[in-house]
Amino acid sequence: MRRVIVLTSDTGAGHRSASRALVAGARASPERALDLVELDPYRADDPFWAAFGASDADRSSVNGGPIDAFADRVVSWYGAVIRHAPWLWGVAYRLTAIPGGTAAYHAVYGRTVADRIHRAITLAGATAVVSVHPLCTRAMAVGAGGLPCAVIVTDLVDVHPFWAGHPGARHVVSTPEAAGALAHFGVAPGRITTIGLPLRPAFARIDHTAREMRQRLGLDPDRDVVLFMGGGAGAGEIGRAHV
Repeated sequence: MRRVIVLTSDTGAGHRSASRALVAGARASPERALDLVELDPYRADDPFWAAFGASDADRSSVNGGPIDAFADRVVSWYGAVIRHAPWLWGVAYRLTAIPGGTAAYHAVYGRTVADRIHRAITLAGATAVVSVHPLCTRAMAVGAGGLPCAVIVTDLVDVHPFWAGHPGARHVVSTPEAAGALAHFGVAPGRITTIGLPLRPAFARIDHTAREMRQRLGLDPDRDVVLFMGGGAGAGEIGRAHV
């Protein structure tokens, strides 16, 4: 059984959905002999550490100073910021997208996250690492050493440069636009595969036609339905959206 660590973080539900889809897919295909385990390297209290029997020394190595402590708060602050000050998250997104901002972020926090990834690989005996979160990708390049790595890009069109933090990894994208953005950021086209997003096995089954589902939901079966979604966390005021 080959163990693979999937790097994710709860800054929005999409990244966690992608990682859980990968885990579920591996469990649904035991013939592949893959054991996928999730890790949020931005949380010193992530369940991963307890699951693999991290010692006190291990725990101190992943929560050892003010930089580490601040990194641990990034995830917990995300929900409040996008609800009450979305402009602040937008500023951070844009600042980190410029070359100087990207370098500054990783100079301050990159070592903390890379050290946690390296420690997790050692504890779990992992043979490969996958990132489904842009904040994990460059740290994966450092922390994973020479292990095989892959990046599942969840951005569809407007791709953040952080996704290209490990140019030597295999990158999986959903659209030609995302593939083009990665190539622009320096990822070799031969390392980019356009096949779509991970999907949990339960969503791959179609038991009813679209017309039947409209009838079951009490909708007009002869009219098309448009579903507006604002993320799995339900943030923002999507009820005010209109076309």
